Amino acid sequence: IPSLGCPELALLSWAFGTLGLRSIPAMEALADEALRRKWRFRANDLIKLLFGFVAVGLRHRPLLDAVADAMDWSIQQFSLRGLLQAAWFFATLASPQQKTMTSIAYEILAQLDRLSAS
Repeated sequence: IPSLGCPELALLSWAFGTLGLRSIPAMEALADEALRRKWRFRANDLIKLLFGFVAVGLRHRPLLDAVADAMDWSIQQFSLRGLLQAAWFFATLASPQQKTMTSIAYEILAQLDRLSAS
């Protein structure tokens, strides 16, 4: 896993989720590697990364905290769809990311305002 880039780590998480492969050792290794690179993930890759953990029902608190930090830092890079997905993922995993959920809500409203103004 250390030789994979961020897009590949995200895709691997997405694949585990899509296939329903709940391999805790593999997901833990993936999470550990993602934690080392949390600031390098693009918005879309963070969504794929979260999806895998949600789909297999694995609540990895350090990873959720790291993704929340990365989202807070780069919230404007997320599409409306990505923001809605992230909000659902955090809610599904019962992850108390209040600051991030508030940031997501404000960014969703800002994007909706921009859409209605155009």
